[in-house]
Amino acid sequence: MRKLQAELTRDFPAARMVSEQWIGFTDVNGSGMCQPDGWIVFPTHIVLLECKLTQTPVAQKQMRELYVPVLMHIYGLPVICVQVVKNLICEPGQEVKGLKELTSLSLAGEDDLTWFWL
Repeated sequence: MRKLQAELTRDFPAARMVSEQWIGFTDVNGSGMCQPDGWIVFPTHIVLLECKLTQTPVAQKQMRELYVPVLMHIYGLPVICVQVVKNLICEPGQEVKGLKELTSLSLAGEDDLTWFWL
């Protein structure tokens, strides 16, 4: 995550990236805590980044069911999920090719995105 954050800061100095921040919340199950790997705050949306060595459907579920509702509550903005991986186990449905795409991602699709990042 540190390498990704350094690259983002270099290429987009105005973008605000938050990484490894613990967030407390209360939902129908009571009080809880979560720690997304990172997210980027843009004026119109949030890009949630979950970094994994190997692509996994568990990460998509965790982002959609836990992190997205929390971030939407905090910022009041739509959240786009991007799983950042070094190893693919299946063909990604929608693939992000680089940092510049993060600034202009379409909010129309509900599909989760994968970024094969070395």
